[in-house]
Formats: sequence, C-alpha cells, structure tokens
Amino acid sequence: MGVGEKIKELRKKNNLKLEELAEKTGLSISYISLIERGLKNPSLKALERIAKAFNLPPSYFLSENEDETIETFLRTKTNLDEDERKMIIQLIKSLEKKKSVRKSD
Repeated sequence: MGVGEKIKELRKKNNLKLEELAEKTGLSISYISLIERGLKNPSLKALERIAKAFNLPPSYFLSENEDETIETFLRTKTNLDEDERKMIIQLIKSLEKKKSVRKSD
C-alpha cells in the first residue's frame, strides 16, 4: 500500500473529510487529494504534518512492511478511543507478564 493510500485509509477510518485533514495539517485540500490519489508524493515536511495529525510517526507511511505494532493497529484499524486502547495494551502486557511468570515456575 502506498503513502497516499495509507493516508486516505486513515482519514476515512477517522471519519475525517479532506477539508478537516487540511485544516489539521495546514496543507491545501487539493495537495492532500493529489497525494491520496498517488498523483503527487508528499514532501517530508508535509508527511510530518500528516503523521502528527494522526499521532503517528512519519515512518508509518513509508514502511512497506505491514507488520504493525499493537498500538498502531488499534489506533488505525479500530474505532476505539484512547482510554480503550490503553486498557487493551495494559491487558496484553499483564497477560505477557503472567505468561512469563508461569514459564519461570
């Protein structure tokens, strides 16, 4: 999946209109649209602004590897809010800790 496709997927998953993403990033609607359609590559500065709007590192958009961290997955692929995501991550850490204690017994 290309940079533009990832941006569009995130924007739609977060129920953001182009206008809203443009407002959050300070970029023009037409520029973001061109990026999403794969007609233009974003500058590094633009990519940083877009990543910041989604609370993601810019590297998320550049990675060819679909192997996402749990936190990134929860943020981008679910409709959970921040508190719900934190609860899930805490639960996973707790389960991992419990499992490691059992292995050492």
